[in-house]
Amino acid sequence: MVMDRGSVFACDCGSPPPFADALENADYVFSGQVTNVKNIDPDARISNTLVEFNIIETFKGELGWNVIVVNEDHRIGCGIPFEIEGAFLVYASGDDDLLHVRPCGRSTRLGKAGDDIVALTAEQSERSGLFTYRVIGETVEIVDYPKDAIGDVEIPAAIDGKPVTSIGVGAFLECTRLTSVTIPKGVSHIGPGAFRLCRRLNNITIPEGVSTIGNFAFSLCSNLKDVTIPKGTTTISYAAFQFCERLTSITIPKSVTSIGELAFSYCSDLSTAVFLGEVPRLINSSDQWDSVFSASASDFTIYYVNGSTGFTSPTWEGYPASTIDSGPILDNDILRISFAAKLPGITLTPETSTNLRDWTTEDITLSEVDADNRRSASIHRVGPDRFMRLVVED
Repeated sequence: MVMDRGSVFACDCGSPPPFADALENADYVFSGQVTNVKNIDPDARISNTLVEFNIIETFKGELGWNVIVVNEDHRIGCGIPFEIEGAFLVYASGDDDLLHVRPCGRSTRLGKAGDDIVALTAEQSERSGLFTYRVIGETVEIVDYPKDAIGDVEIPAAIDGKPVTSIGVGAFLECTRLTSVTIPKGVSHIGPGAFRLCRRLNNITIPEGVSTIGNFAFSLCSNLKDVTIPKGTTTISYAAFQFCERLTSITIPKSVTSIGELAFSYCSDLSTAVFLGEVPRLINSSDQWDSVFSASASDFTIYYVNGSTGFTSPTWEGYPASTIDSGPILDNDILRISFAAKLPGITLTPETSTNLRDWTTEDITLSEVDADNRRSASIHRVGPDRFMRLVVED
């Protein structure tokens, strides 16, 4: 219902239509990533927007790789809040030249569409043990797992001789009794909402080779306290770890080039974020980093490698920030380097050399940890050449 009283507008959609009704009434159903959003008439009381998508997968109708959709009544809150680079499941009507998304429909973020995706792909799906999967070309995507499963789960590396390369949208959504998940090498994509609301999940093993962690992939895993973002991951998407309240630290490898808004928001125990590369590009935002780590622990601090482009200290984007190391300093024939003493999941090793080829830890003296959680490594200079470095390993 839309009400007009002066300048106040409200919308009360209630529950979305049932899946079967939405599917029957839609001319097209597809998943896609938003590439552009444009207001048709931004000054109007009821403002429609043009939303351009790159198609991920079409479930009903025939579409190419790109489509434009009119999102109706967005301004008054009835329309879907599409944003650039967000991924969505869309129920649309019209023709393939210009589709329409009606207000109060079933379209939603991919991370929240797990049950719909399972239903849409049911005819393509097969079973292997407890795993529901589908074959895509010569590879396998896991699409569902029993909601009442208990304990630890190890996802197979292959099914029927085909490698498992993807964890699909909402595949383990609301598996609330799982405690640990091991993802095999060979998986390159963790889909939106893949492990959302796995509230007892406390450990997840993500292998190297996973390049993308989708929207809401681990959101509301409120017991998750141990996760490693592997080398090779390039994208951590919108709200990927939102409300992981037990998570205390996170290390962002240098391979990560993009992070979505709210990615680690409301992780109330999160006290440390370590960046091993340059500042990643923000997606789904207007360059506002304050949402990425919002509502973290009161002592939350960002650490970054000395010399990395884009960071500043003692604060960066409103957060306390410090370099992992200070860089070598020569003082009265003593070469010294200061560095953060304890960073969870990070190994810091000071090394010295006289020729920049052969490095060793011998003869280095380490100080005690000070009140700022830093210590120093020092060595007497011998001869004209003495070098020192800090090796950072995750």
